Amino acid sequence: MYDLDSRKDIMRLFSDYHQRLTGSYGSERAILAELLEEETITGWHATRVLSADDIAEMGLKAFSREEAFDQFRYLSGVVGLNLGQTETVLQKANHYFAEHPRRTGCVCFYLLKSMAGQYSKYSATLGGETFAWSLEDVAGAEAVEALKSLGVSIRVKFAFSFDRIQPYAHDSILSSFIDVLSGNMSTDYCLPKIDGAIVGSIPPHDILRIETIS
Repeated sequence: MYDLDSRKDIMRLFSDYHQRLTGSYGSERAILAELLEEETITGWHATRVLSADDIAEMGLKAFSREEAFDQFRYLSGVVGLNLGQTETVLQKANHYFAEHPRRTGCVCFYLLKSMAGQYSKYSATLGGETFAWSLEDVAGAEAVEALKSLGVSIRVKFAFSFDRIQPYAHDSILSSFIDVLSGNMSTDYCLPKIDGAIVGSIPPHDILRIETIS
């Protein structure tokens, strides 16, 4: 595993990459992709949950649209919506999902712990952004504020294989890494501040750390 928050592991990635590059006729992109598929890398996910123990036991779930709707129905009841309002929330959420199909069936991630500040907003409410937007459209900001009083905000560090990132992002991520790995890593480096989405769930054995966000 390459722990991308660890200078030691980043230097090992640099060394492994250049060793492969020296002894291969493949392209830089193909060599790096192969390397990142042989060993897992680390990433982070910010969320709000009723119990952090659920993540430790079950991992990070990539909800299908139907599973997301089940959760939205439950949370709508928690904040006091009636059946009519709940159905309107689901219609709004379905519209958001139709516009942004990558919001289902995947786990969003950011690459480095140093990026945590800009992603803390994703741990603000139970149910995530799509539910918060839909709920606010139907029941107003007060209902969204009620969500913020429930559960606990956490960030989760986990391991994953590069080839699980949604394919559309592969080329840009590889190019960003190659730019860094082609420089002088012995003096200074700055890994690319990458985010994206991983296809499927993150199983419990790949969860490395769970931190509470105060």
